[in-house]
Amino acid sequence: RSRYLVSTMARTVKYVAQRLALEFAQSDFEPVCCELRIGADGDIPEIKVPVDDEHNVLLNGIVDRLDGWNGYIRIIDYKTGHRDFKLPDILVGQNLQMLVYLYALCKSEKFGGKPAGIFYMPAKRVLDDDASKKRMSGIMQAEPDLVCAMEHENAGKFIPKLGNKISDSFVYEGDFDRIFEHIDRVLARTARDILDGNIKVDPVDSIASDACKYCDFKTVCAIGDKPHRCAEKISNAEVIEQIIKDGEQYGV
Repeated sequence: RSRYLVSTMARTVKYVAQRLALEFAQSDFEPVCCELRIGADGDIPEIKVPVDDEHNVLLNGIVDRLDGWNGYIRIIDYKTGHRDFKLPDILVGQNLQMLVYLYALCKSEKFGGKPAGIFYMPAKRVLDDDASKKRMSGIMQAEPDLVCAMEHENAGKFIPKLGNKISDSFVYEGDFDRIFEHIDRVLARTARDILDGNIKVDPVDSIASDACKYCDFKTVCAIGDKPHRCAEKISNAEVIEQIIKDGEQYGV
């Protein structure tokens, strides 16, 4: 059994390394840092979000890989399982981790201050010939020069393809700034809930994931199969519109 596991891991490492080599060979983006630490003793300071006059939220974390090109930065997160990024998830406070990291890095400007995108990269062997199962999933700016800097031929082999019709993998210039403002509000609201002792049972499904599926407490929370909140399947443009309305409500 141990020999089989080691053999499987060896094949996986070889496959992923070959995939990375192919990607780097045709991309202008280059790795800047791996295992980048965000925190008091890290590569950049922790993320500080004011909650009120007395309290701040301090967040830290580790970025799998940071790539840079011409002042633009992107974050790569390796996933051994399947993971799709869906922007509507952020409206219900889901799928924020990599966006929080990108926000922190752009704010620090140590490695570049222009957000290019975030991606989940499969860190496993994909034997299927379907290109969609091999390429990275994420969100990025819909700028032709930027897309071609990531994949010269814009063929959809390593990142989503930019076509005449904008897919849900792209946002427009300036949208990342609005997303970062939304993150500030979400973090502050979450911190206020914690300070107020709000621990009510309130699971939220993302578009592609059931919040209760792997929860250790689902047998005691009494939710069971009862309906609960979930992310709405809307377009990226509608997400940005909702963020703008939310900002106007809070006077931003």
